[in-house]
Amino acid sequence: MKTLTQVWLICAAGCFLILIIGFNLADRLGLFAGFIVCLLFLYLTFYKGLKVFIEKTKSKEVLGSDPTFMTQYLNELKSRYGISRVRFFLSHNRTPPLVWSEFSNELIVTVNARVIHSLTLAEKKLLCHLLLSHGHYQSKLLRRILGLFYLSLTPIEKIVSPFFNVLSYLLGLSKEIYTADLKALSNSQVCGHATQLEFGLFLHKLHYLNQHKALLSQGTYYFSILSDKNSALYNLNFHPHITKREKNILGYSI
Repeated sequence: MKTLTQVWLICAAGCFLILIIGFNLADRLGLFAGFIVCLLFLYLTFYKGLKVFIEKTKSKEVLGSDPTFMTQYLNELKSRYGISRVRFFLSHNRTPPLVWSEFSNELIVTVNARVIHSLTLAEKKLLCHLLLSHGHYQSKLLRRILGLFYLSLTPIEKIVSPFFNVLSYLLGLSKEIYTADLKALSNSQVCGHATQLEFGLFLHKLHYLNQHKALLSQGTYYFSILSDKNSALYNLNFHPHITKREKNILGYSI
C-alpha cells in the first residue's frame, strides 16, 4: 500500500472516530463539533502544517547558488533514500537540524546556519546522509500531527510534555531514530564518505555543537534528527539518548 493511501485511510479512520465520539457525547451538537474538529485537523495536516513549520523556525529557502554545498550534496544523495525532491532552508534560530517529509516524498530540510559553518565538507556529506535518512524513515503522519498539536499548546507545553513523551515512545517514534541512523551509516560507507567510527564521532560532534541548542524543546522537536540532552520532566525528550545512538552505530547492543 502506498504511503499516500495509508495516510488517507488513517485520516479517514481518525475523523470517523472523532465523529462517533462527538455524537455519543452530545448527539447532533457533538457531531457538529466533531465535524469542525475534523476540518481543522485536515487543514493543519495537509495544508497549513508546512507553513507553520517554516514560520516557527524562521528559516529561508536557499535558491540558486549555494556556497555551503549542502543543496548539491542533498541532491546527489537523495535517490539513495527514495526521495524525489529536497528543499534546503537555513535558519538563524537556535534549532537542531530538522526534516519535514511531504507525502509526495518531497523533503524540506532546515539547518542552523552557524552549524553549517562549523562543519567540514566531509562532515556536511555525513549530515546530508542523516537528514535524508531521517526524512525517509521518520513517520510522516504521526510526527506531523503530534508536532503541530504540541505547537498549538504553547502556553501549557510544560504541563503536557510528559504525556507527549510517553505517547511518542509508545507509538514507536524512538525506534525510528535507530533505524534511520543505521541506514545513514550504511549509505555513507557504501559511498566511501565515512567508516563506522568516523560516523559515530560525527554524530557525537553534531549533538554537542552549541549553536543549535534551545533552552526548551518546542513542537519542532518532532522533526529533529538529534536527541535532547535535557532530561527535565517538562521537556520533550523521547528520542534515544546520544550514548545509546552511538552504541547502536558502533554495533553494540542497546
